[in-house]
Amino acid sequence: IPEADIPRRSVGRYSGLLRKEVVNTEAGPVFVRMSDPGPDGTVVILHDVGSSSRRWTATATQLARDWGGQRRIVLLDLPGHGETCARHLPLFSAAAISILFEKVMQAVDSGPIELIAEGAACIIAAAIGNAHPDLVRRLVLVDPWLLEAAELETPAAGWLPDLAPRNYGPHLIEAWYFIRDGDLFWPWNSPLAAKA
Repeated sequence: IPEADIPRRSVGRYSGLLRKEVVNTEAGPVFVRMSDPGPDGTVVILHDVGSSSRRWTATATQLARDWGGQRRIVLLDLPGHGETCARHLPLFSAAAISILFEKVMQAVDSGPIELIAEGAACIIAAAIGNAHPDLVRRLVLVDPWLLEAAELETPAAGWLPDLAPRNYGPHLIEAWYFIRDGDLFWPWNSPLAAKA
């Protein structure tokens, strides 16, 4: 079978599908997946902690097709997730990430946005909406962490284990228990049979 020599122009642009880019900011590079700009604005989706923008790629691609290119869809890897490095932030906090987020939105030339966040990223999305009300037109929170006042005090005392690397790897066992107990108990650091 002879190979076909198809000119590039006959293939056309894949409008509405996500392309990958790296947005350089003062705080370092941020990995972004986005569709072409559309006249109806921009929808930004933030993945949950421990995930990456790849988690939302299929959904975002389908939304881009359904909306017929009328809206730009932006997915970004949060610092320390996917292909975005964490070492450029002085502090890993919702406030610091909201500043980085604003820089990324300026770089992709986005006007007011609709922001969708999942899980722990809802805390980051709320901080972004609070810090930049002129940027966030609508906020959608999927499975947010809603804690009672008493539960807000408990995490400070023992929410996260000390996972600093130590000789012979005991920190890895602690990380495993952290992940396992997070699915068995709430809160994870209070494993009582009554809470299972």
